[in-house]
This record gives sequence, structure tokens and C-alpha cells, in this order.
Amino acid sequence: MLRSFLGISVSAQTAFYLSAQENPSFWIVLGCLAGLGCGSFLLAGFLTPVVASVTCLAAAYILASGVGSSPPVLSGINLSAVCSVIVSTAIIFLGPGAFSVDARLFGRREIRIPPSNRHPEA
Repeated sequence: MLRSFLGISVSAQTAFYLSAQENPSFWIVLGCLAGLGCGSFLLAGFLTPVVASVTCLAAAYILASGVGSSPPVLSGINLSAVCSVIVSTAIIFLGPGAFSVDARLFGRREIRIPPSNRHPEA
């Protein structure tokens, strides 16, 4: 659910930002295409840790520079960028999940805890 939320959110924010530009430069179009690509990859669950890291860095850059400030701001903080940083950080630590392309390609991650060699002291 986190991955889907972030993928849809990043794609929608990118599409809205691009549609608000009257005469976008090459770099704005390139950045928006990268945002749409990241959103699509997150939605599908492909290269999830890498794409979530790129999304987190891009949202942190937006927060630091103030690029693309949109109307939903609270005391000068872009709430959608804050949400993107938090959710993408959670996805980086949690992984892609069971219903993703990564899980199909590489298998599910299993944590194996070896048995303890210590004898309980009585």
C-alpha cells in the first residue's frame, strides 16, 4: 500500500506540476518524465529500493530549494514533499513487498535466524 500510494502520489504531483507550466524548459520536461517514470516503477514494484532512494532525494531537494511550491503549504513547508520523504524512507527500509515485480524476479526476502548454541543456565 505504501508503494502504491507513493507511486500514484509522485505521478500525480509530477503531472500537475507539468500541466501548470506554460512554457516548460527542456530540464523541467526531463525532470517531470523522470518523476513519471519513478512513479510508474514504484507502482509496479520494479527496482523499488533504487527508485525509492531517487524519490527521497528528489523530494528532499524540493524541500530544501523550494522548487515547485504548491498551494498546500503550512508555514512555508511543502507537505507533499514531506510526505514523499517519509514514505519513500519507509519503503527503502521495508522493501518492495510480496506483490511486486521485484518479488517475482528475485524472490521474497526471508530472514533466517540460526539456532542458538548457548545452553540455558539453570
